[in-house]
Amino acid sequence: TPEQTCRPRGMSVDDICAMIALRGGNSLISRKKKKRKERDRSLKNPILVRNVNPNIQDDMVEEYFGMCGNIKSMVRYKEGGANMMHKFVIHFEKQTGQMAAIALMRKGAILAGCPVDVIVPTPEQLWETRNAHKKFKKEEKKQMRLMASKEQQKAAAVKPEDVVYTEGQLVEVCGLAKLPKFNGMLGTVCGGKTPDGRWPVILPARPGKPFNLKPVNIKASWADRDKEKKKQEHQIKKKKEALPNWVCRVCKNENYGWRKKCNKCRKPKEDSVRKNPMEKPSDRDDYNKGGHAPGCGCSKCKPFSGVSSATNNAYLSKAMKAAKKFNTKLNKFE
Repeated sequence: TPEQTCRPRGMSVDDICAMIALRGGNSLISRKKKKRKERDRSLKNPILVRNVNPNIQDDMVEEYFGMCGNIKSMVRYKEGGANMMHKFVIHFEKQTGQMAAIALMRKGAILAGCPVDVIVPTPEQLWETRNAHKKFKKEEKKQMRLMASKEQQKAAAVKPEDVVYTEGQLVEVCGLAKLPKFNGMLGTVCGGKTPDGRWPVILPARPGKPFNLKPVNIKASWADRDKEKKKQEHQIKKKKEALPNWVCRVCKNENYGWRKKCNKCRKPKEDSVRKNPMEKPSDRDDYNKGGHAPGCGCSKCKPFSGVSSATNNAYLSKAMKAAKKFNTKLNKFE
């Protein structure tokens, strides 16, 4: 049937297109719209109660209009505007409840001592009522923006000469033509206003002697003093100097100073050259250790070439033990 919202079995594409053309393109609706329509159809016999006092609770309204018939749903809305009154949309189960509410209004419906207006709303009125809170929020935002702009205008309208500063207040220097390096610097007011209309301000650039500045050249600052001190005490760290480039000993490729391996042949910057222990004597060797005369060439005073002191001492101790054992001399080791 045309009232079905999904494609029934046995219908072709042409039949669906014809059905859409007959119904104006609204035959295939989403599930949300379908549920909304079913909900709206179930809520019938509505009344709109206007000019309700905001202090009146929902239980009082439900008890008052519950005498007319069974209430199926009741929603509270804000009317907005200057009076800030509220209104209710009430749906009855039967039409008799709606008629009884209208008859009650004709007699003069009074809710908690306040007269209210009861009408049968049109679909357009119901739609406007449901979206009234959105309009109310938009109006509130507009009012807040207007109030903020008015405060800004008031602050801008105040002349600098009329501003009074207290001692110790944090102010910002601005508009100095002869000393532009002080513009943007924060200082503190250290006294009252001078007879010529200036304010004494102490700046970090000259902590001992204050500057007498005109009201036009200072403005109140609400910056945190601790943060400003940290900014003033902050020192920019110096950048590390770049290391000189080095040339690879294998492929002669030039590499950056921070590289440890060649970018081309992947060879290390410096090879760990193994020193032959028998080629060069150790730097830690001690000469004339035996206490003999200078220039003594015995094995005790002059260690073996290329052997470290620790190795040489161990070797000498073994040789001395062997000499004592066999009653030999150390001269044969020279």
